[in-house]
Amino acid sequence: MPTLTTTTLSNITSTTAVCGGKITSDGGSIVTERGVCWRASQNPTIADSKSTDGSTGTGSFTASISGLTSNITYYVRAYATNSAGTGYGDEKIFTTSATSDFAITLSATNVTSSSATFNGSVNANYFSTTVTFEYGITTNYENSITASQSPVTGNNNTDVNDSLTGLSTNTTYHFRVKIVNSSGTAYESDMTFITNYIVGETAYGGVVFYRDSTGQHGLVCAPTNQSTEATWGCDGTAVGRTSTIINTGASNTNAIVVGCTTAGIAAKLCYDLALNGYSDWYLPSKDELGLMYSNLHLQGMGGFAYAHYWSSCEFDATNAWMLLFGSPMEMDMGSSSKSCTYYVRAVRAY
Repeated sequence: MPTLTTTTLSNITSTTAVCGGKITSDGGSIVTERGVCWRASQNPTIADSKSTDGSTGTGSFTASISGLTSNITYYVRAYATNSAGTGYGDEKIFTTSATSDFAITLSATNVTSSSATFNGSVNANYFSTTVTFEYGITTNYENSITASQSPVTGNNNTDVNDSLTGLSTNTTYHFRVKIVNSSGTAYESDMTFITNYIVGETAYGGVVFYRDSTGQHGLVCAPTNQSTEATWGCDGTAVGRTSTIINTGASNTNAIVVGCTTAGIAAKLCYDLALNGYSDWYLPSKDELGLMYSNLHLQGMGGFAYAHYWSSCEFDATNAWMLLFGSPMEMDMGSSSKSCTYYVRAVRAY
């Protein structure tokens, strides 16, 4: 088969390019066809897109490439065919230009468990430019929606966006801006987001008031109070082994229930609670209680009373931590006698 190399590409536009090759040996048989072949993945062959220069024999040649998609990376090889078969040159890589001077995919906003807002920026470069967002669970982008600002005109950077509902929870979505005008079609960079429950949404049996750094796990509180006059219990007896930090309320509650068997105490009310299909509720730790106050109560969510709420954190043998759910200026986190009767709100982790 012929031996040849692929020459450097030139005149690259959004839909065309020029390439060629140099045949250094015909392999002992006349070269009957020569040209270039290309596709959007490695090792293109003449079974893919191709063009010829219309001549035969050895030496240098050029061939035009057309019908390309804007802003896509292509792989191209020169080829030469004789009676023994087809030989290929080395592979070259190039990316077609975009149809707009400026178009970019921006991060999604307002992401919830089932919705999100797609964002981008487009300069139409004086073309009337249709703008859509392609999206899906893979980079095949199975769906699309049209931007609210489409079509975009003029020569200024225009923010484009559109909101979407009905998404699946706990799912990673890919999306990108697609622009179409008389110059062709361009696809901008891929962005991703994960649909997860946000603070204030109802999920996992309660109201979300905290999400961890992954966005996939967190804490919810029961939608209503479990008591308005429960004692912490065992005044004068040190339970021990309680912690104030986040994600320790469950272990605190277990320690209280084991160390204080008094019926009707705050921790036992939460420990025994079966609500909305879940039975792993517990009395929140001091820091978890603080998150309920700042993330829900101060935002007008959660249905909390203007009252003191118990935490699962012991201060000493006769006192435990509680928090007044008042205004920002009235917040009162402190210790109080275990025999006092305060409100109780259970929480659970997801």
